Amino acid sequence: MMRISESLIRRENSSRHKSVILSMTKFPDDVQAALATMKVATSEAWPHRAMRARYAAFYFWIFAVGSWLGSISVVMFGLDGGNSEIWKNTITALSVFCGFMIATMLFSGKIDVAKSLTLEQLRHVAAKSNHLLVSQMATLACHFMSLASVSIVTGFHEISPALSGYAIPVAFGFLAVSIIRAMLIPVQIIEIHRFVHAALLEEKRREISKELDLFK
Repeated sequence: MMRISESLIRRENSSRHKSVILSMTKFPDDVQAALATMKVATSEAWPHRAMRARYAAFYFWIFAVGSWLGSISVVMFGLDGGNSEIWKNTITALSVFCGFMIATMLFSGKIDVAKSLTLEQLRHVAAKSNHLLVSQMATLACHFMSLASVSIVTGFHEISPALSGYAIPVAFGFLAVSIIRAMLIPVQIIEIHRFVHAALLEEKRREISKELDLFK
């Protein structure tokens, strides 16, 4: 019975995989490649459903706090889309964040000391780098959503003040998530560098111990 159930599960998974492939063939090649890459990368970075739920719950809470602060700013301080200097500075900061994140992603996946690492260490560093890249992509998406929300706040201020006002809490929510995620990225980079440095130090210790053994 166990073998039959396992074979049924495999057939079901293979049929689902085939349906996903068939659905993806409707998109252009670059879109298909992007979807396939993101599917593999996210499954490796966040393999467990409980982990994904924990991430979603935490950042939803951050988004809710930011939206609450945005609502207070509208009600108590009269913030609206007409405060051009505030929103211009926000757009400038977000644009800088986006450029910095893209530049960081170009260098985060490089492992220049691969020859100095053991197989297990290299696997660990590769997994950490993949997690960092997926995290950076999510942060970049938050920056883009913040830019879109701020654009709605400023762009619809004259056309539809109500829509502009409703977009302010949403913009504050995405800004809160963007700030928190932007603060975590440098810490994740430090974590990878510390592990690589520890591996290099261990390799140097082994080389020195071998040289000392030769003189014995």
